[in-house]
Amino acid sequence: MSEKRFFKGDEANLLETFSRRLEELQGKLILTTLAKFQEDIGPVIAGPGIAAAGPDFPEQLVDSLRKAAGEDLQWIEAGMTGDSGRSGLKARLAQRRWSLAGVDALLADTGSAVVLEQRRPSQLLYLLPPRLVLVAGANQLYPDLGAYLAAAQPSAGFVCISGPSRTADIEKKLVLGAHGPRELYLILITDWNI
Repeated sequence: MSEKRFFKGDEANLLETFSRRLEELQGKLILTTLAKFQEDIGPVIAGPGIAAAGPDFPEQLVDSLRKAAGEDLQWIEAGMTGDSGRSGLKARLAQRRWSLAGVDALLADTGSAVVLEQRRPSQLLYLLPPRLVLVAGANQLYPDLGAYLAAAQPSAGFVCISGPSRTADIEKKLVLGAHGPRELYLILITDWNI
């Protein structure tokens, strides 16, 4: 966590709480900068993947993602939510090892990421590939859901993503990836404010 130095005072405490909670949920946090994004994300996105770059992704981030992923990267087009789009997307996602998307907020108290409904090109992006990679900016970290709702006042529904998919059987053995991704990476870009 060498990039922790970018956070001071209460922000550093929020980051520490978020990091601890995400780790408890078996998620992985990577702190980076826009300049180091390509280098730091490379190992996370090895193999075929799919991404949905939001309108708030800076061109530098998109270029770094393209360079790190190479020819294995596919992009989700806008409007892939109809029946034919959904089945086509499902087939494409089934062949991918990872998916990447932006988030709207991070909640320190639960280690969760908030994604507004209007941001999600398809819920399949967040459920089908075995590895989900979420990208956030430094100013998206909030103490809790109440603080986020008070600040952002979202007008649409949202989803909270809290670690990789998990379930337990009758013997209480934890199984990851039963109903969604087995791995969750959160890339927090410390010098990017949305």
